[in-house]
Amino acid sequence: MPATCSGAARPGPPVAKRSDKLSFNEKRELESLPDRIAALEAEQVSIQTRLADPALYQNAPAEVASLSARLDALDGEIEAAMLRWELLETRSAG
Repeated sequence: MPATCSGAARPGPPVAKRSDKLSFNEKRELESLPDRIAALEAEQVSIQTRLADPALYQNAPAEVASLSARLDALDGEIEAAMLRWELLETRSAG
């Protein structure tokens, strides 16, 4: 006679599992993200170059604040895009 354990965990209802397969829109997004990241990084370099120019602070001091704010925003956008790319790339690989 087989021994049974009365305290054994019973399997619960099946949990909805997120598919590892990318949707059509996610595939398109994954394909476009490297270009998007490159464009954001190019804009970042352009702004950094402009902010490194001392003439900007003399000729257009009001523009410095807006460029600095955009540079801060770009940091967040680049990080978010890289994280999204990493997530989609990982899901598409396996």
